[in-house]
Amino acid sequence: MDIREEGLEEGLEIGLSKGESLKLISLIQKKIQKSKALETIADEIEETPDSIQSIYDLIKQHPEKSAEEILECMCMD
Repeated sequence: MDIREEGLEEGLEIGLSKGESLKLISLIQKKIQKSKALETIADEIEETPDSIQSIYDLIKQHPEKSAEEILECMCMD
């Protein structure tokens, strides 16, 4: 595998990971807007409360931010 193929593969992995993260953030945002509790959200999206706690907290602290902005905040921490 040459360097170009490696770069392409790495870029694809990063893009897929970012897309999955944005989808998860978006789902949690929608459920928070419906006034659902952390435990309820975790159960509905088949995650543990601990695994989504940081996302939940960021969204609660910054309800005006988009999924992309929340992801940026997560990357800064």
